[in-house]
Amino acid sequence: MACRHPRGTNGRPPPATRPPPRPPPHSTSHRRSPPRIAAVPHAVPRAVDQASASVLALRDRPVAASVLPSQLLVVKALRRPVESAQYTSAEFRALCDAHGAQQSMGKTGVCWDNALAESFFATYKLELIEPESWPTRARARTATVHWLEAVYNRQRRHSAIDMLSPVDYEERYWDRRAAA
Repeated sequence: MACRHPRGTNGRPPPATRPPPRPPPHSTSHRRSPPRIAAVPHAVPRAVDQASASVLALRDRPVAASVLPSQLLVVKALRRPVESAQYTSAEFRALCDAHGAQQSMGKTGVCWDNALAESFFATYKLELIEPESWPTRARARTATVHWLEAVYNRQRRHSAIDMLSPVDYEERYWDRRAAA
């Protein structure tokens, strides 16, 4: 089929008929490049406690709804539908209202509506994923769980919670509440 563009064609076939790009040549620089966040989708946190900034639930683990339930940003039962039409539907809006959840919608591609998650994933990539080389997804998942449980929640201090670890902040919260 002839090209209908007034300036002709660049001589290349359309994108759908081009062969896939070749993988880069094998060299040490390419072998060391770490997998991106998509390589460990099964270790992505499902709920984050905004008050203590600790990751409360991983995939296939029950959400700890008894811990500061009013502060939970995401609850498995109310997680955002994939389709934007579902998210804006009256039925979903009524469900959110019934559970006291506030919907937040911004423009497509704007990260400010999800600043807490964006901040968490930036830290996750910087501290764990990018500095290492991950030979398998299983090792990356195991390292992610260890990092979340042993480092992020127990050792790493967070500026949003008075430079305490999330576990220390949560203990302080419950101690104050028991004393009151």
